[in-house]
Amino acid sequence: MARTTSETHPVSRIVGCILGVFAILMAGVWGTNAGDDLALSVGAYGNSGTYTVSGCHDTDLRSNKSDYKCTGMFLPHGGQGSSYAEIDGAAEDYPDGARVEMQKEPGGEPQPTGFWPALGEIWQVGLALMVVGIGIALLVDPKKSPHARPETTPREKVSQGFSVVGVAGLAIAVLDGVVAIVAGLISLAA
Repeated sequence: MARTTSETHPVSRIVGCILGVFAILMAGVWGTNAGDDLALSVGAYGNSGTYTVSGCHDTDLRSNKSDYKCTGMFLPHGGQGSSYAEIDGAAEDYPDGARVEMQKEPGGEPQPTGFWPALGEIWQVGLALMVVGIGIALLVDPKKSPHARPETTPREKVSQGFSVVGVAGLAIAVLDGVVAIVAGLISLAA
């Protein structure tokens, strides 16, 4: 008996579900880390202070990409105890002696604050929301038979809700990119 194109093999569905759950979990971890960095970038928590750069060097020797590691001292505002701090994966090659406003959570590395650092985290949160939302929507969405009733089931409503979350995440990421392009053009013109 020949299968129709709408039928899938049970093993394929199980493997698809396992891969889908893995993608959702990975996107959730990525989104949580980006959300944490975003909260630091906007000053929502942590200690604000000034990071004085001792030196930065490029740890990626390929000519097409840079990945800077910086060392220096972090002095919280209020002057309570400066501490040595390293930044792995710094966004730029800060000159020696540069003083940069940053936020630092206890035990963490300093995070630059302001418009550009926050903009650099928002798109990651948006894409993670998109993957989680669409992934859950696809996992929850029931397979309809051609003879199904026309009313929407609770599972379909949940799936539709998570689809909206996914589309919103994509919209956030795209809007972030548009704002970055416009702000970059404005700063070039100034």
